[in-house]
Amino acid sequence: MDNGPPCKFTLSLLGRFELTGPAGSVEFASKKAAGLLAFLACKAPEGQRRDRLTDLLWGSQFETQARQNLRQALYVLRRILGDGSIASNGHYVSLKTGVVDCDVRRFEALIREGGRDALAAAIGVYKGHLLVDIDVAQETWRDWLTGERQRLQRLALDAMVRLGELELASGKAEAAVKAADRAIAENDVREDAHRLLIGALAASGRRPDALRHYEHLVALLKHELDVEPDADTKALIRELRNPAQVGTELEPDRPSASRPRAQSEAPSLPLPDRPSIAVLPFANMSGDPDQEYFADGISEDLITGLSHIHWLFVIARNSTFVYKHRAVDVKQVSRELGVRYVLEGSVRRTGKHLRISAQLIDAMTGGHHWAERYDRELGDIFAVQDEITRSVAAAIEPRLLAAEGVRALSRSSGDLGAWELVARAQTHFWRLTRPDYERAIDSLEQAVEANPEYAPARSQLGFCLVFAAHMGWIGHDRGLLSGREHAMRAISLDDRDPWAHVALGYWAMMERQTEDSIAAFRRAVDLNPNSAAAHSHLSRGLAFAGRDREAIEHGEEAIRLSPLDPEMALFLGAIAVAHYAAGRDAEAAKYTTEALRLRPGFQGAQRLRCASLAQAGRVDEARSFLATVRREQAQLSIDWIRASVPYQTPQLMERFLEGMRKAGLDED
Repeated sequence: MDNGPPCKFTLSLLGRFELTGPAGSVEFASKKAAGLLAFLACKAPEGQRRDRLTDLLWGSQFETQARQNLRQALYVLRRILGDGSIASNGHYVSLKTGVVDCDVRRFEALIREGGRDALAAAIGVYKGHLLVDIDVAQETWRDWLTGERQRLQRLALDAMVRLGELELASGKAEAAVKAADRAIAENDVREDAHRLLIGALAASGRRPDALRHYEHLVALLKHELDVEPDADTKALIRELRNPAQVGTELEPDRPSASRPRAQSEAPSLPLPDRPSIAVLPFANMSGDPDQEYFADGISEDLITGLSHIHWLFVIARNSTFVYKHRAVDVKQVSRELGVRYVLEGSVRRTGKHLRISAQLIDAMTGGHHWAERYDRELGDIFAVQDEITRSVAAAIEPRLLAAEGVRALSRSSGDLGAWELVARAQTHFWRLTRPDYERAIDSLEQAVEANPEYAPARSQLGFCLVFAAHMGWIGHDRGLLSGREHAMRAISLDDRDPWAHVALGYWAMMERQTEDSIAAFRRAVDLNPNSAAAHSHLSRGLAFAGRDREAIEHGEEAIRLSPLDPEMALFLGAIAVAHYAAGRDAEAAKYTTEALRLRPGFQGAQRLRCASLAQAGRVDEARSFLATVRREQAQLSIDWIRASVPYQTPQLMERFLEGMRKAGLDED
């Protein structure tokens, strides 16, 4: 963590609200003033719109009174924190950096750091639910508070489980038991915490206790959720009950499942109703047994990374490591594990040089969908491991989607299930043309009709509708109203579907609800940090808000994660918006030109190329290109742009309109 100069005040929000200054605890007469400080501290240093703050805390009052109450609350905060503590520039208010050390921001920073010590420290910071003693009788406040409580609790639970896994992997089974117990106390239906506890109990020599806890878990899940334990938990229990393992305790770093059954004992498992993959243990080709841990670490991290792809069924490590040190036929793996795809690879280290090879195979046919080789100089071994696993996980996602889409296109719609219809829609979505979007929307509507409770169909349909409205391919009202409805339904069905949050973020961006939009895009990235598409959409949201530096960072991260992605035109388009918003018109023109080389029908890039060429002084070229664009975009006008191009501030919108006028677009 970055240790800057100490802050003058310490603010505790996890649990009870408490502000501590040089003279001790600070009392707040007004809960709304305390709530305002809490909100600004959670968002710092980003500025918050005044109308957002008044709606949050005084939304039931008349606008004039609400603004007066906000001014009074800011006066109270400045009197407590000091005159220079809060920045205000008319429309925006922010808490300056270095004024308050807030436990929420400290907690989030430790989570991002992610090492064992950082996770332990983060769990120590998490004292309870956010602001348990601040109750503001405003629906907007309660919505924000509920969402933040859930988000922070998820982060804490993830940290507890991850810390327990690290403890177990290092042979500290009792420490893993404690971490699992705390996670279960926080959320008793968190199945991965129960699974961790079962594994830790077994590893500490308490196999009967582990089996008894599983029976408790079965009853709990049935009573609370009316579900059975998932496949990973059942696989772990099969290990513990395997007669061949009686009297042998689980080793924390090498599960007993690594002793394979004979092939004749392995039943042929059916494929699940969504794409499925097994990551086989990467082979250590170095001739040095000490490098075994690195090869295993690559495989384990890939399993974790691919598990963030919400539509993908990923076989657990305990099952795939059965095949370690075995020459296996991928078709056999497919039969025994019930998967369509297998990822395999090798690690070779020579001195300080490292080579990792990986290939994605269709285990049903033996065909190869993707292969890559990564050569690196070995510095920080964990940084190299993280970079490689992120790159592989990000590269695989679009290849799997493409493979599934091709399979779906080869069959008639009537034979397709909900997932296959979603995969078919993806093959059209990438092409960025009006006819393709019409086909994508049609496939997704069929998917929703086939299974109304299938979150990926809802989230993809919500996104496609909003994006089509942005492009001008469907009516603005239809796209936004229906798009939001499907996005919200997807979130209610599955809050951990990244595309549901992308869809909601795009809707909020189109409605110019800037902070809500960016928060939704960030949530998508948090749910799948290896998703190039999620980074690209966050880049776009930041770019339209004029936050060019961060927008370009996320856009470049998307390209780094998936340099051959079929959505590359969208990645480049987002970076182009960021450059244009910052006044770098020549750069914007360059990026739009490249995006259009990849996807000539990308109408958002067409419009931006007109404006950026004109602003860069290439007016004749801009006017000529606009004449071509208008043949495809008959609806294009100044009024249409104001309604449908989501620049988030009047200044950015006027600059874009200025460019379009220079390119020859008339007012009417």
